[in-house]
Amino acid sequence: MVRVVLRKGGSEVPQGTLCVPEGATVTVAPHPPAGGPVSVGCLLVRFPESVFVPPGGTTTLQLPSPVDVALYVRGSLATVVPVSVKYALYGPADLGDLCRYSSQELVRELGPCLRSVLRVRLSNESKSVVKSSRVVVPLRGLGVYLTPERLPLLTSARMVVRGESYAEVTTELLPSLDVEGVSALAVAPSAATYVMRYGL
Repeated sequence: MVRVVLRKGGSEVPQGTLCVPEGATVTVAPHPPAGGPVSVGCLLVRFPESVFVPPGGTTTLQLPSPVDVALYVRGSLATVVPVSVKYALYGPADLGDLCRYSSQELVRELGPCLRSVLRVRLSNESKSVVKSSRVVVPLRGLGVYLTPERLPLLTSARMVVRGESYAEVTTELLPSLDVEGVSALAVAPSAATYVMRYGL
């Protein structure tokens, strides 16, 4: 049995125990943000400030995001240790979705191995100027590349606004930064879509 502890600053946060066969190796690697103790399917990222996009316009945002820690035993994923988990409700209390929450303030305190950038390309295909302060990204579509310094780099997302309070968010296969020498994926991404129907 291996005791899993997450050290944050000067404190230790117990994460449980892991059963490891005798002689087996345990590998630590970055993992896209997961749901945490509560099973959630999305990541709500708050923008540092609201953005205004004219009809037909496009803007690109580089948003800070936490990265979790995965433990592999003999090459197989054994557990994911969530880092700095907070939650937010997107939408009304009776119909909305509980999401993992991220913001610039939340991620600022994390070390370089526990944070990354999430690039969001926001396109306005509606007929009016839209104001947006957040994006809701499906967690199951996010993947992680590694930079030459072995730091985590999340895959990107695309947010297409169809109306004043409606957008489609799709995860992409490309890394969120254009970095030379990005290595193989630590966790493979996929194209997954979430529909923001309760406002931007």
